[in-house]
Amino acid sequence: MTADGSGAGVPALEAFVRLLDARDFDGIEALFAPEICFRALTPQGLREASCAKEATGWFRTWFEGADRLAVENPRVEPVGERARMEYRVRLLRRGVWSMVNEQAYCDVDPAGRVTSMDLLCSGLWPLEPPASVPSDAAGP
Repeated sequence: MTADGSGAGVPALEAFVRLLDARDFDGIEALFAPEICFRALTPQGLREASCAKEATGWFRTWFEGADRLAVENPRVEPVGERARMEYRVRLLRRGVWSMVNEQAYCDVDPAGRVTSMDLLCSGLWPLEPPASVPSDAAGP
């Protein structure tokens, strides 16, 4: 925690949320320390990585192929010496709208790079298309 009570990792996780929303996976990889302890518990099982490229690869796998993607309801806050983030991702893939909730606890080094991420994922859940989406994008 910094002297003003804010978590030192909060700006890094706020950047992560913005980068994910923009699908800037190269930016996410740069935000991760070269050696990272990445663990994600998903409905399909535990996903792990020990370097920035591998950790970013999981986010690419999960989100890069979406036709549309929006990060919603992000929240980032300090938790002791760590930082916590949660967000919802609404995405359109092959005409099907889905939603996933993710929550993570992270450590960030003095340079502002994420050195560890422990992520919990709800899995994808189907959604009705949003009212503001043109009918041709909503699928059959």
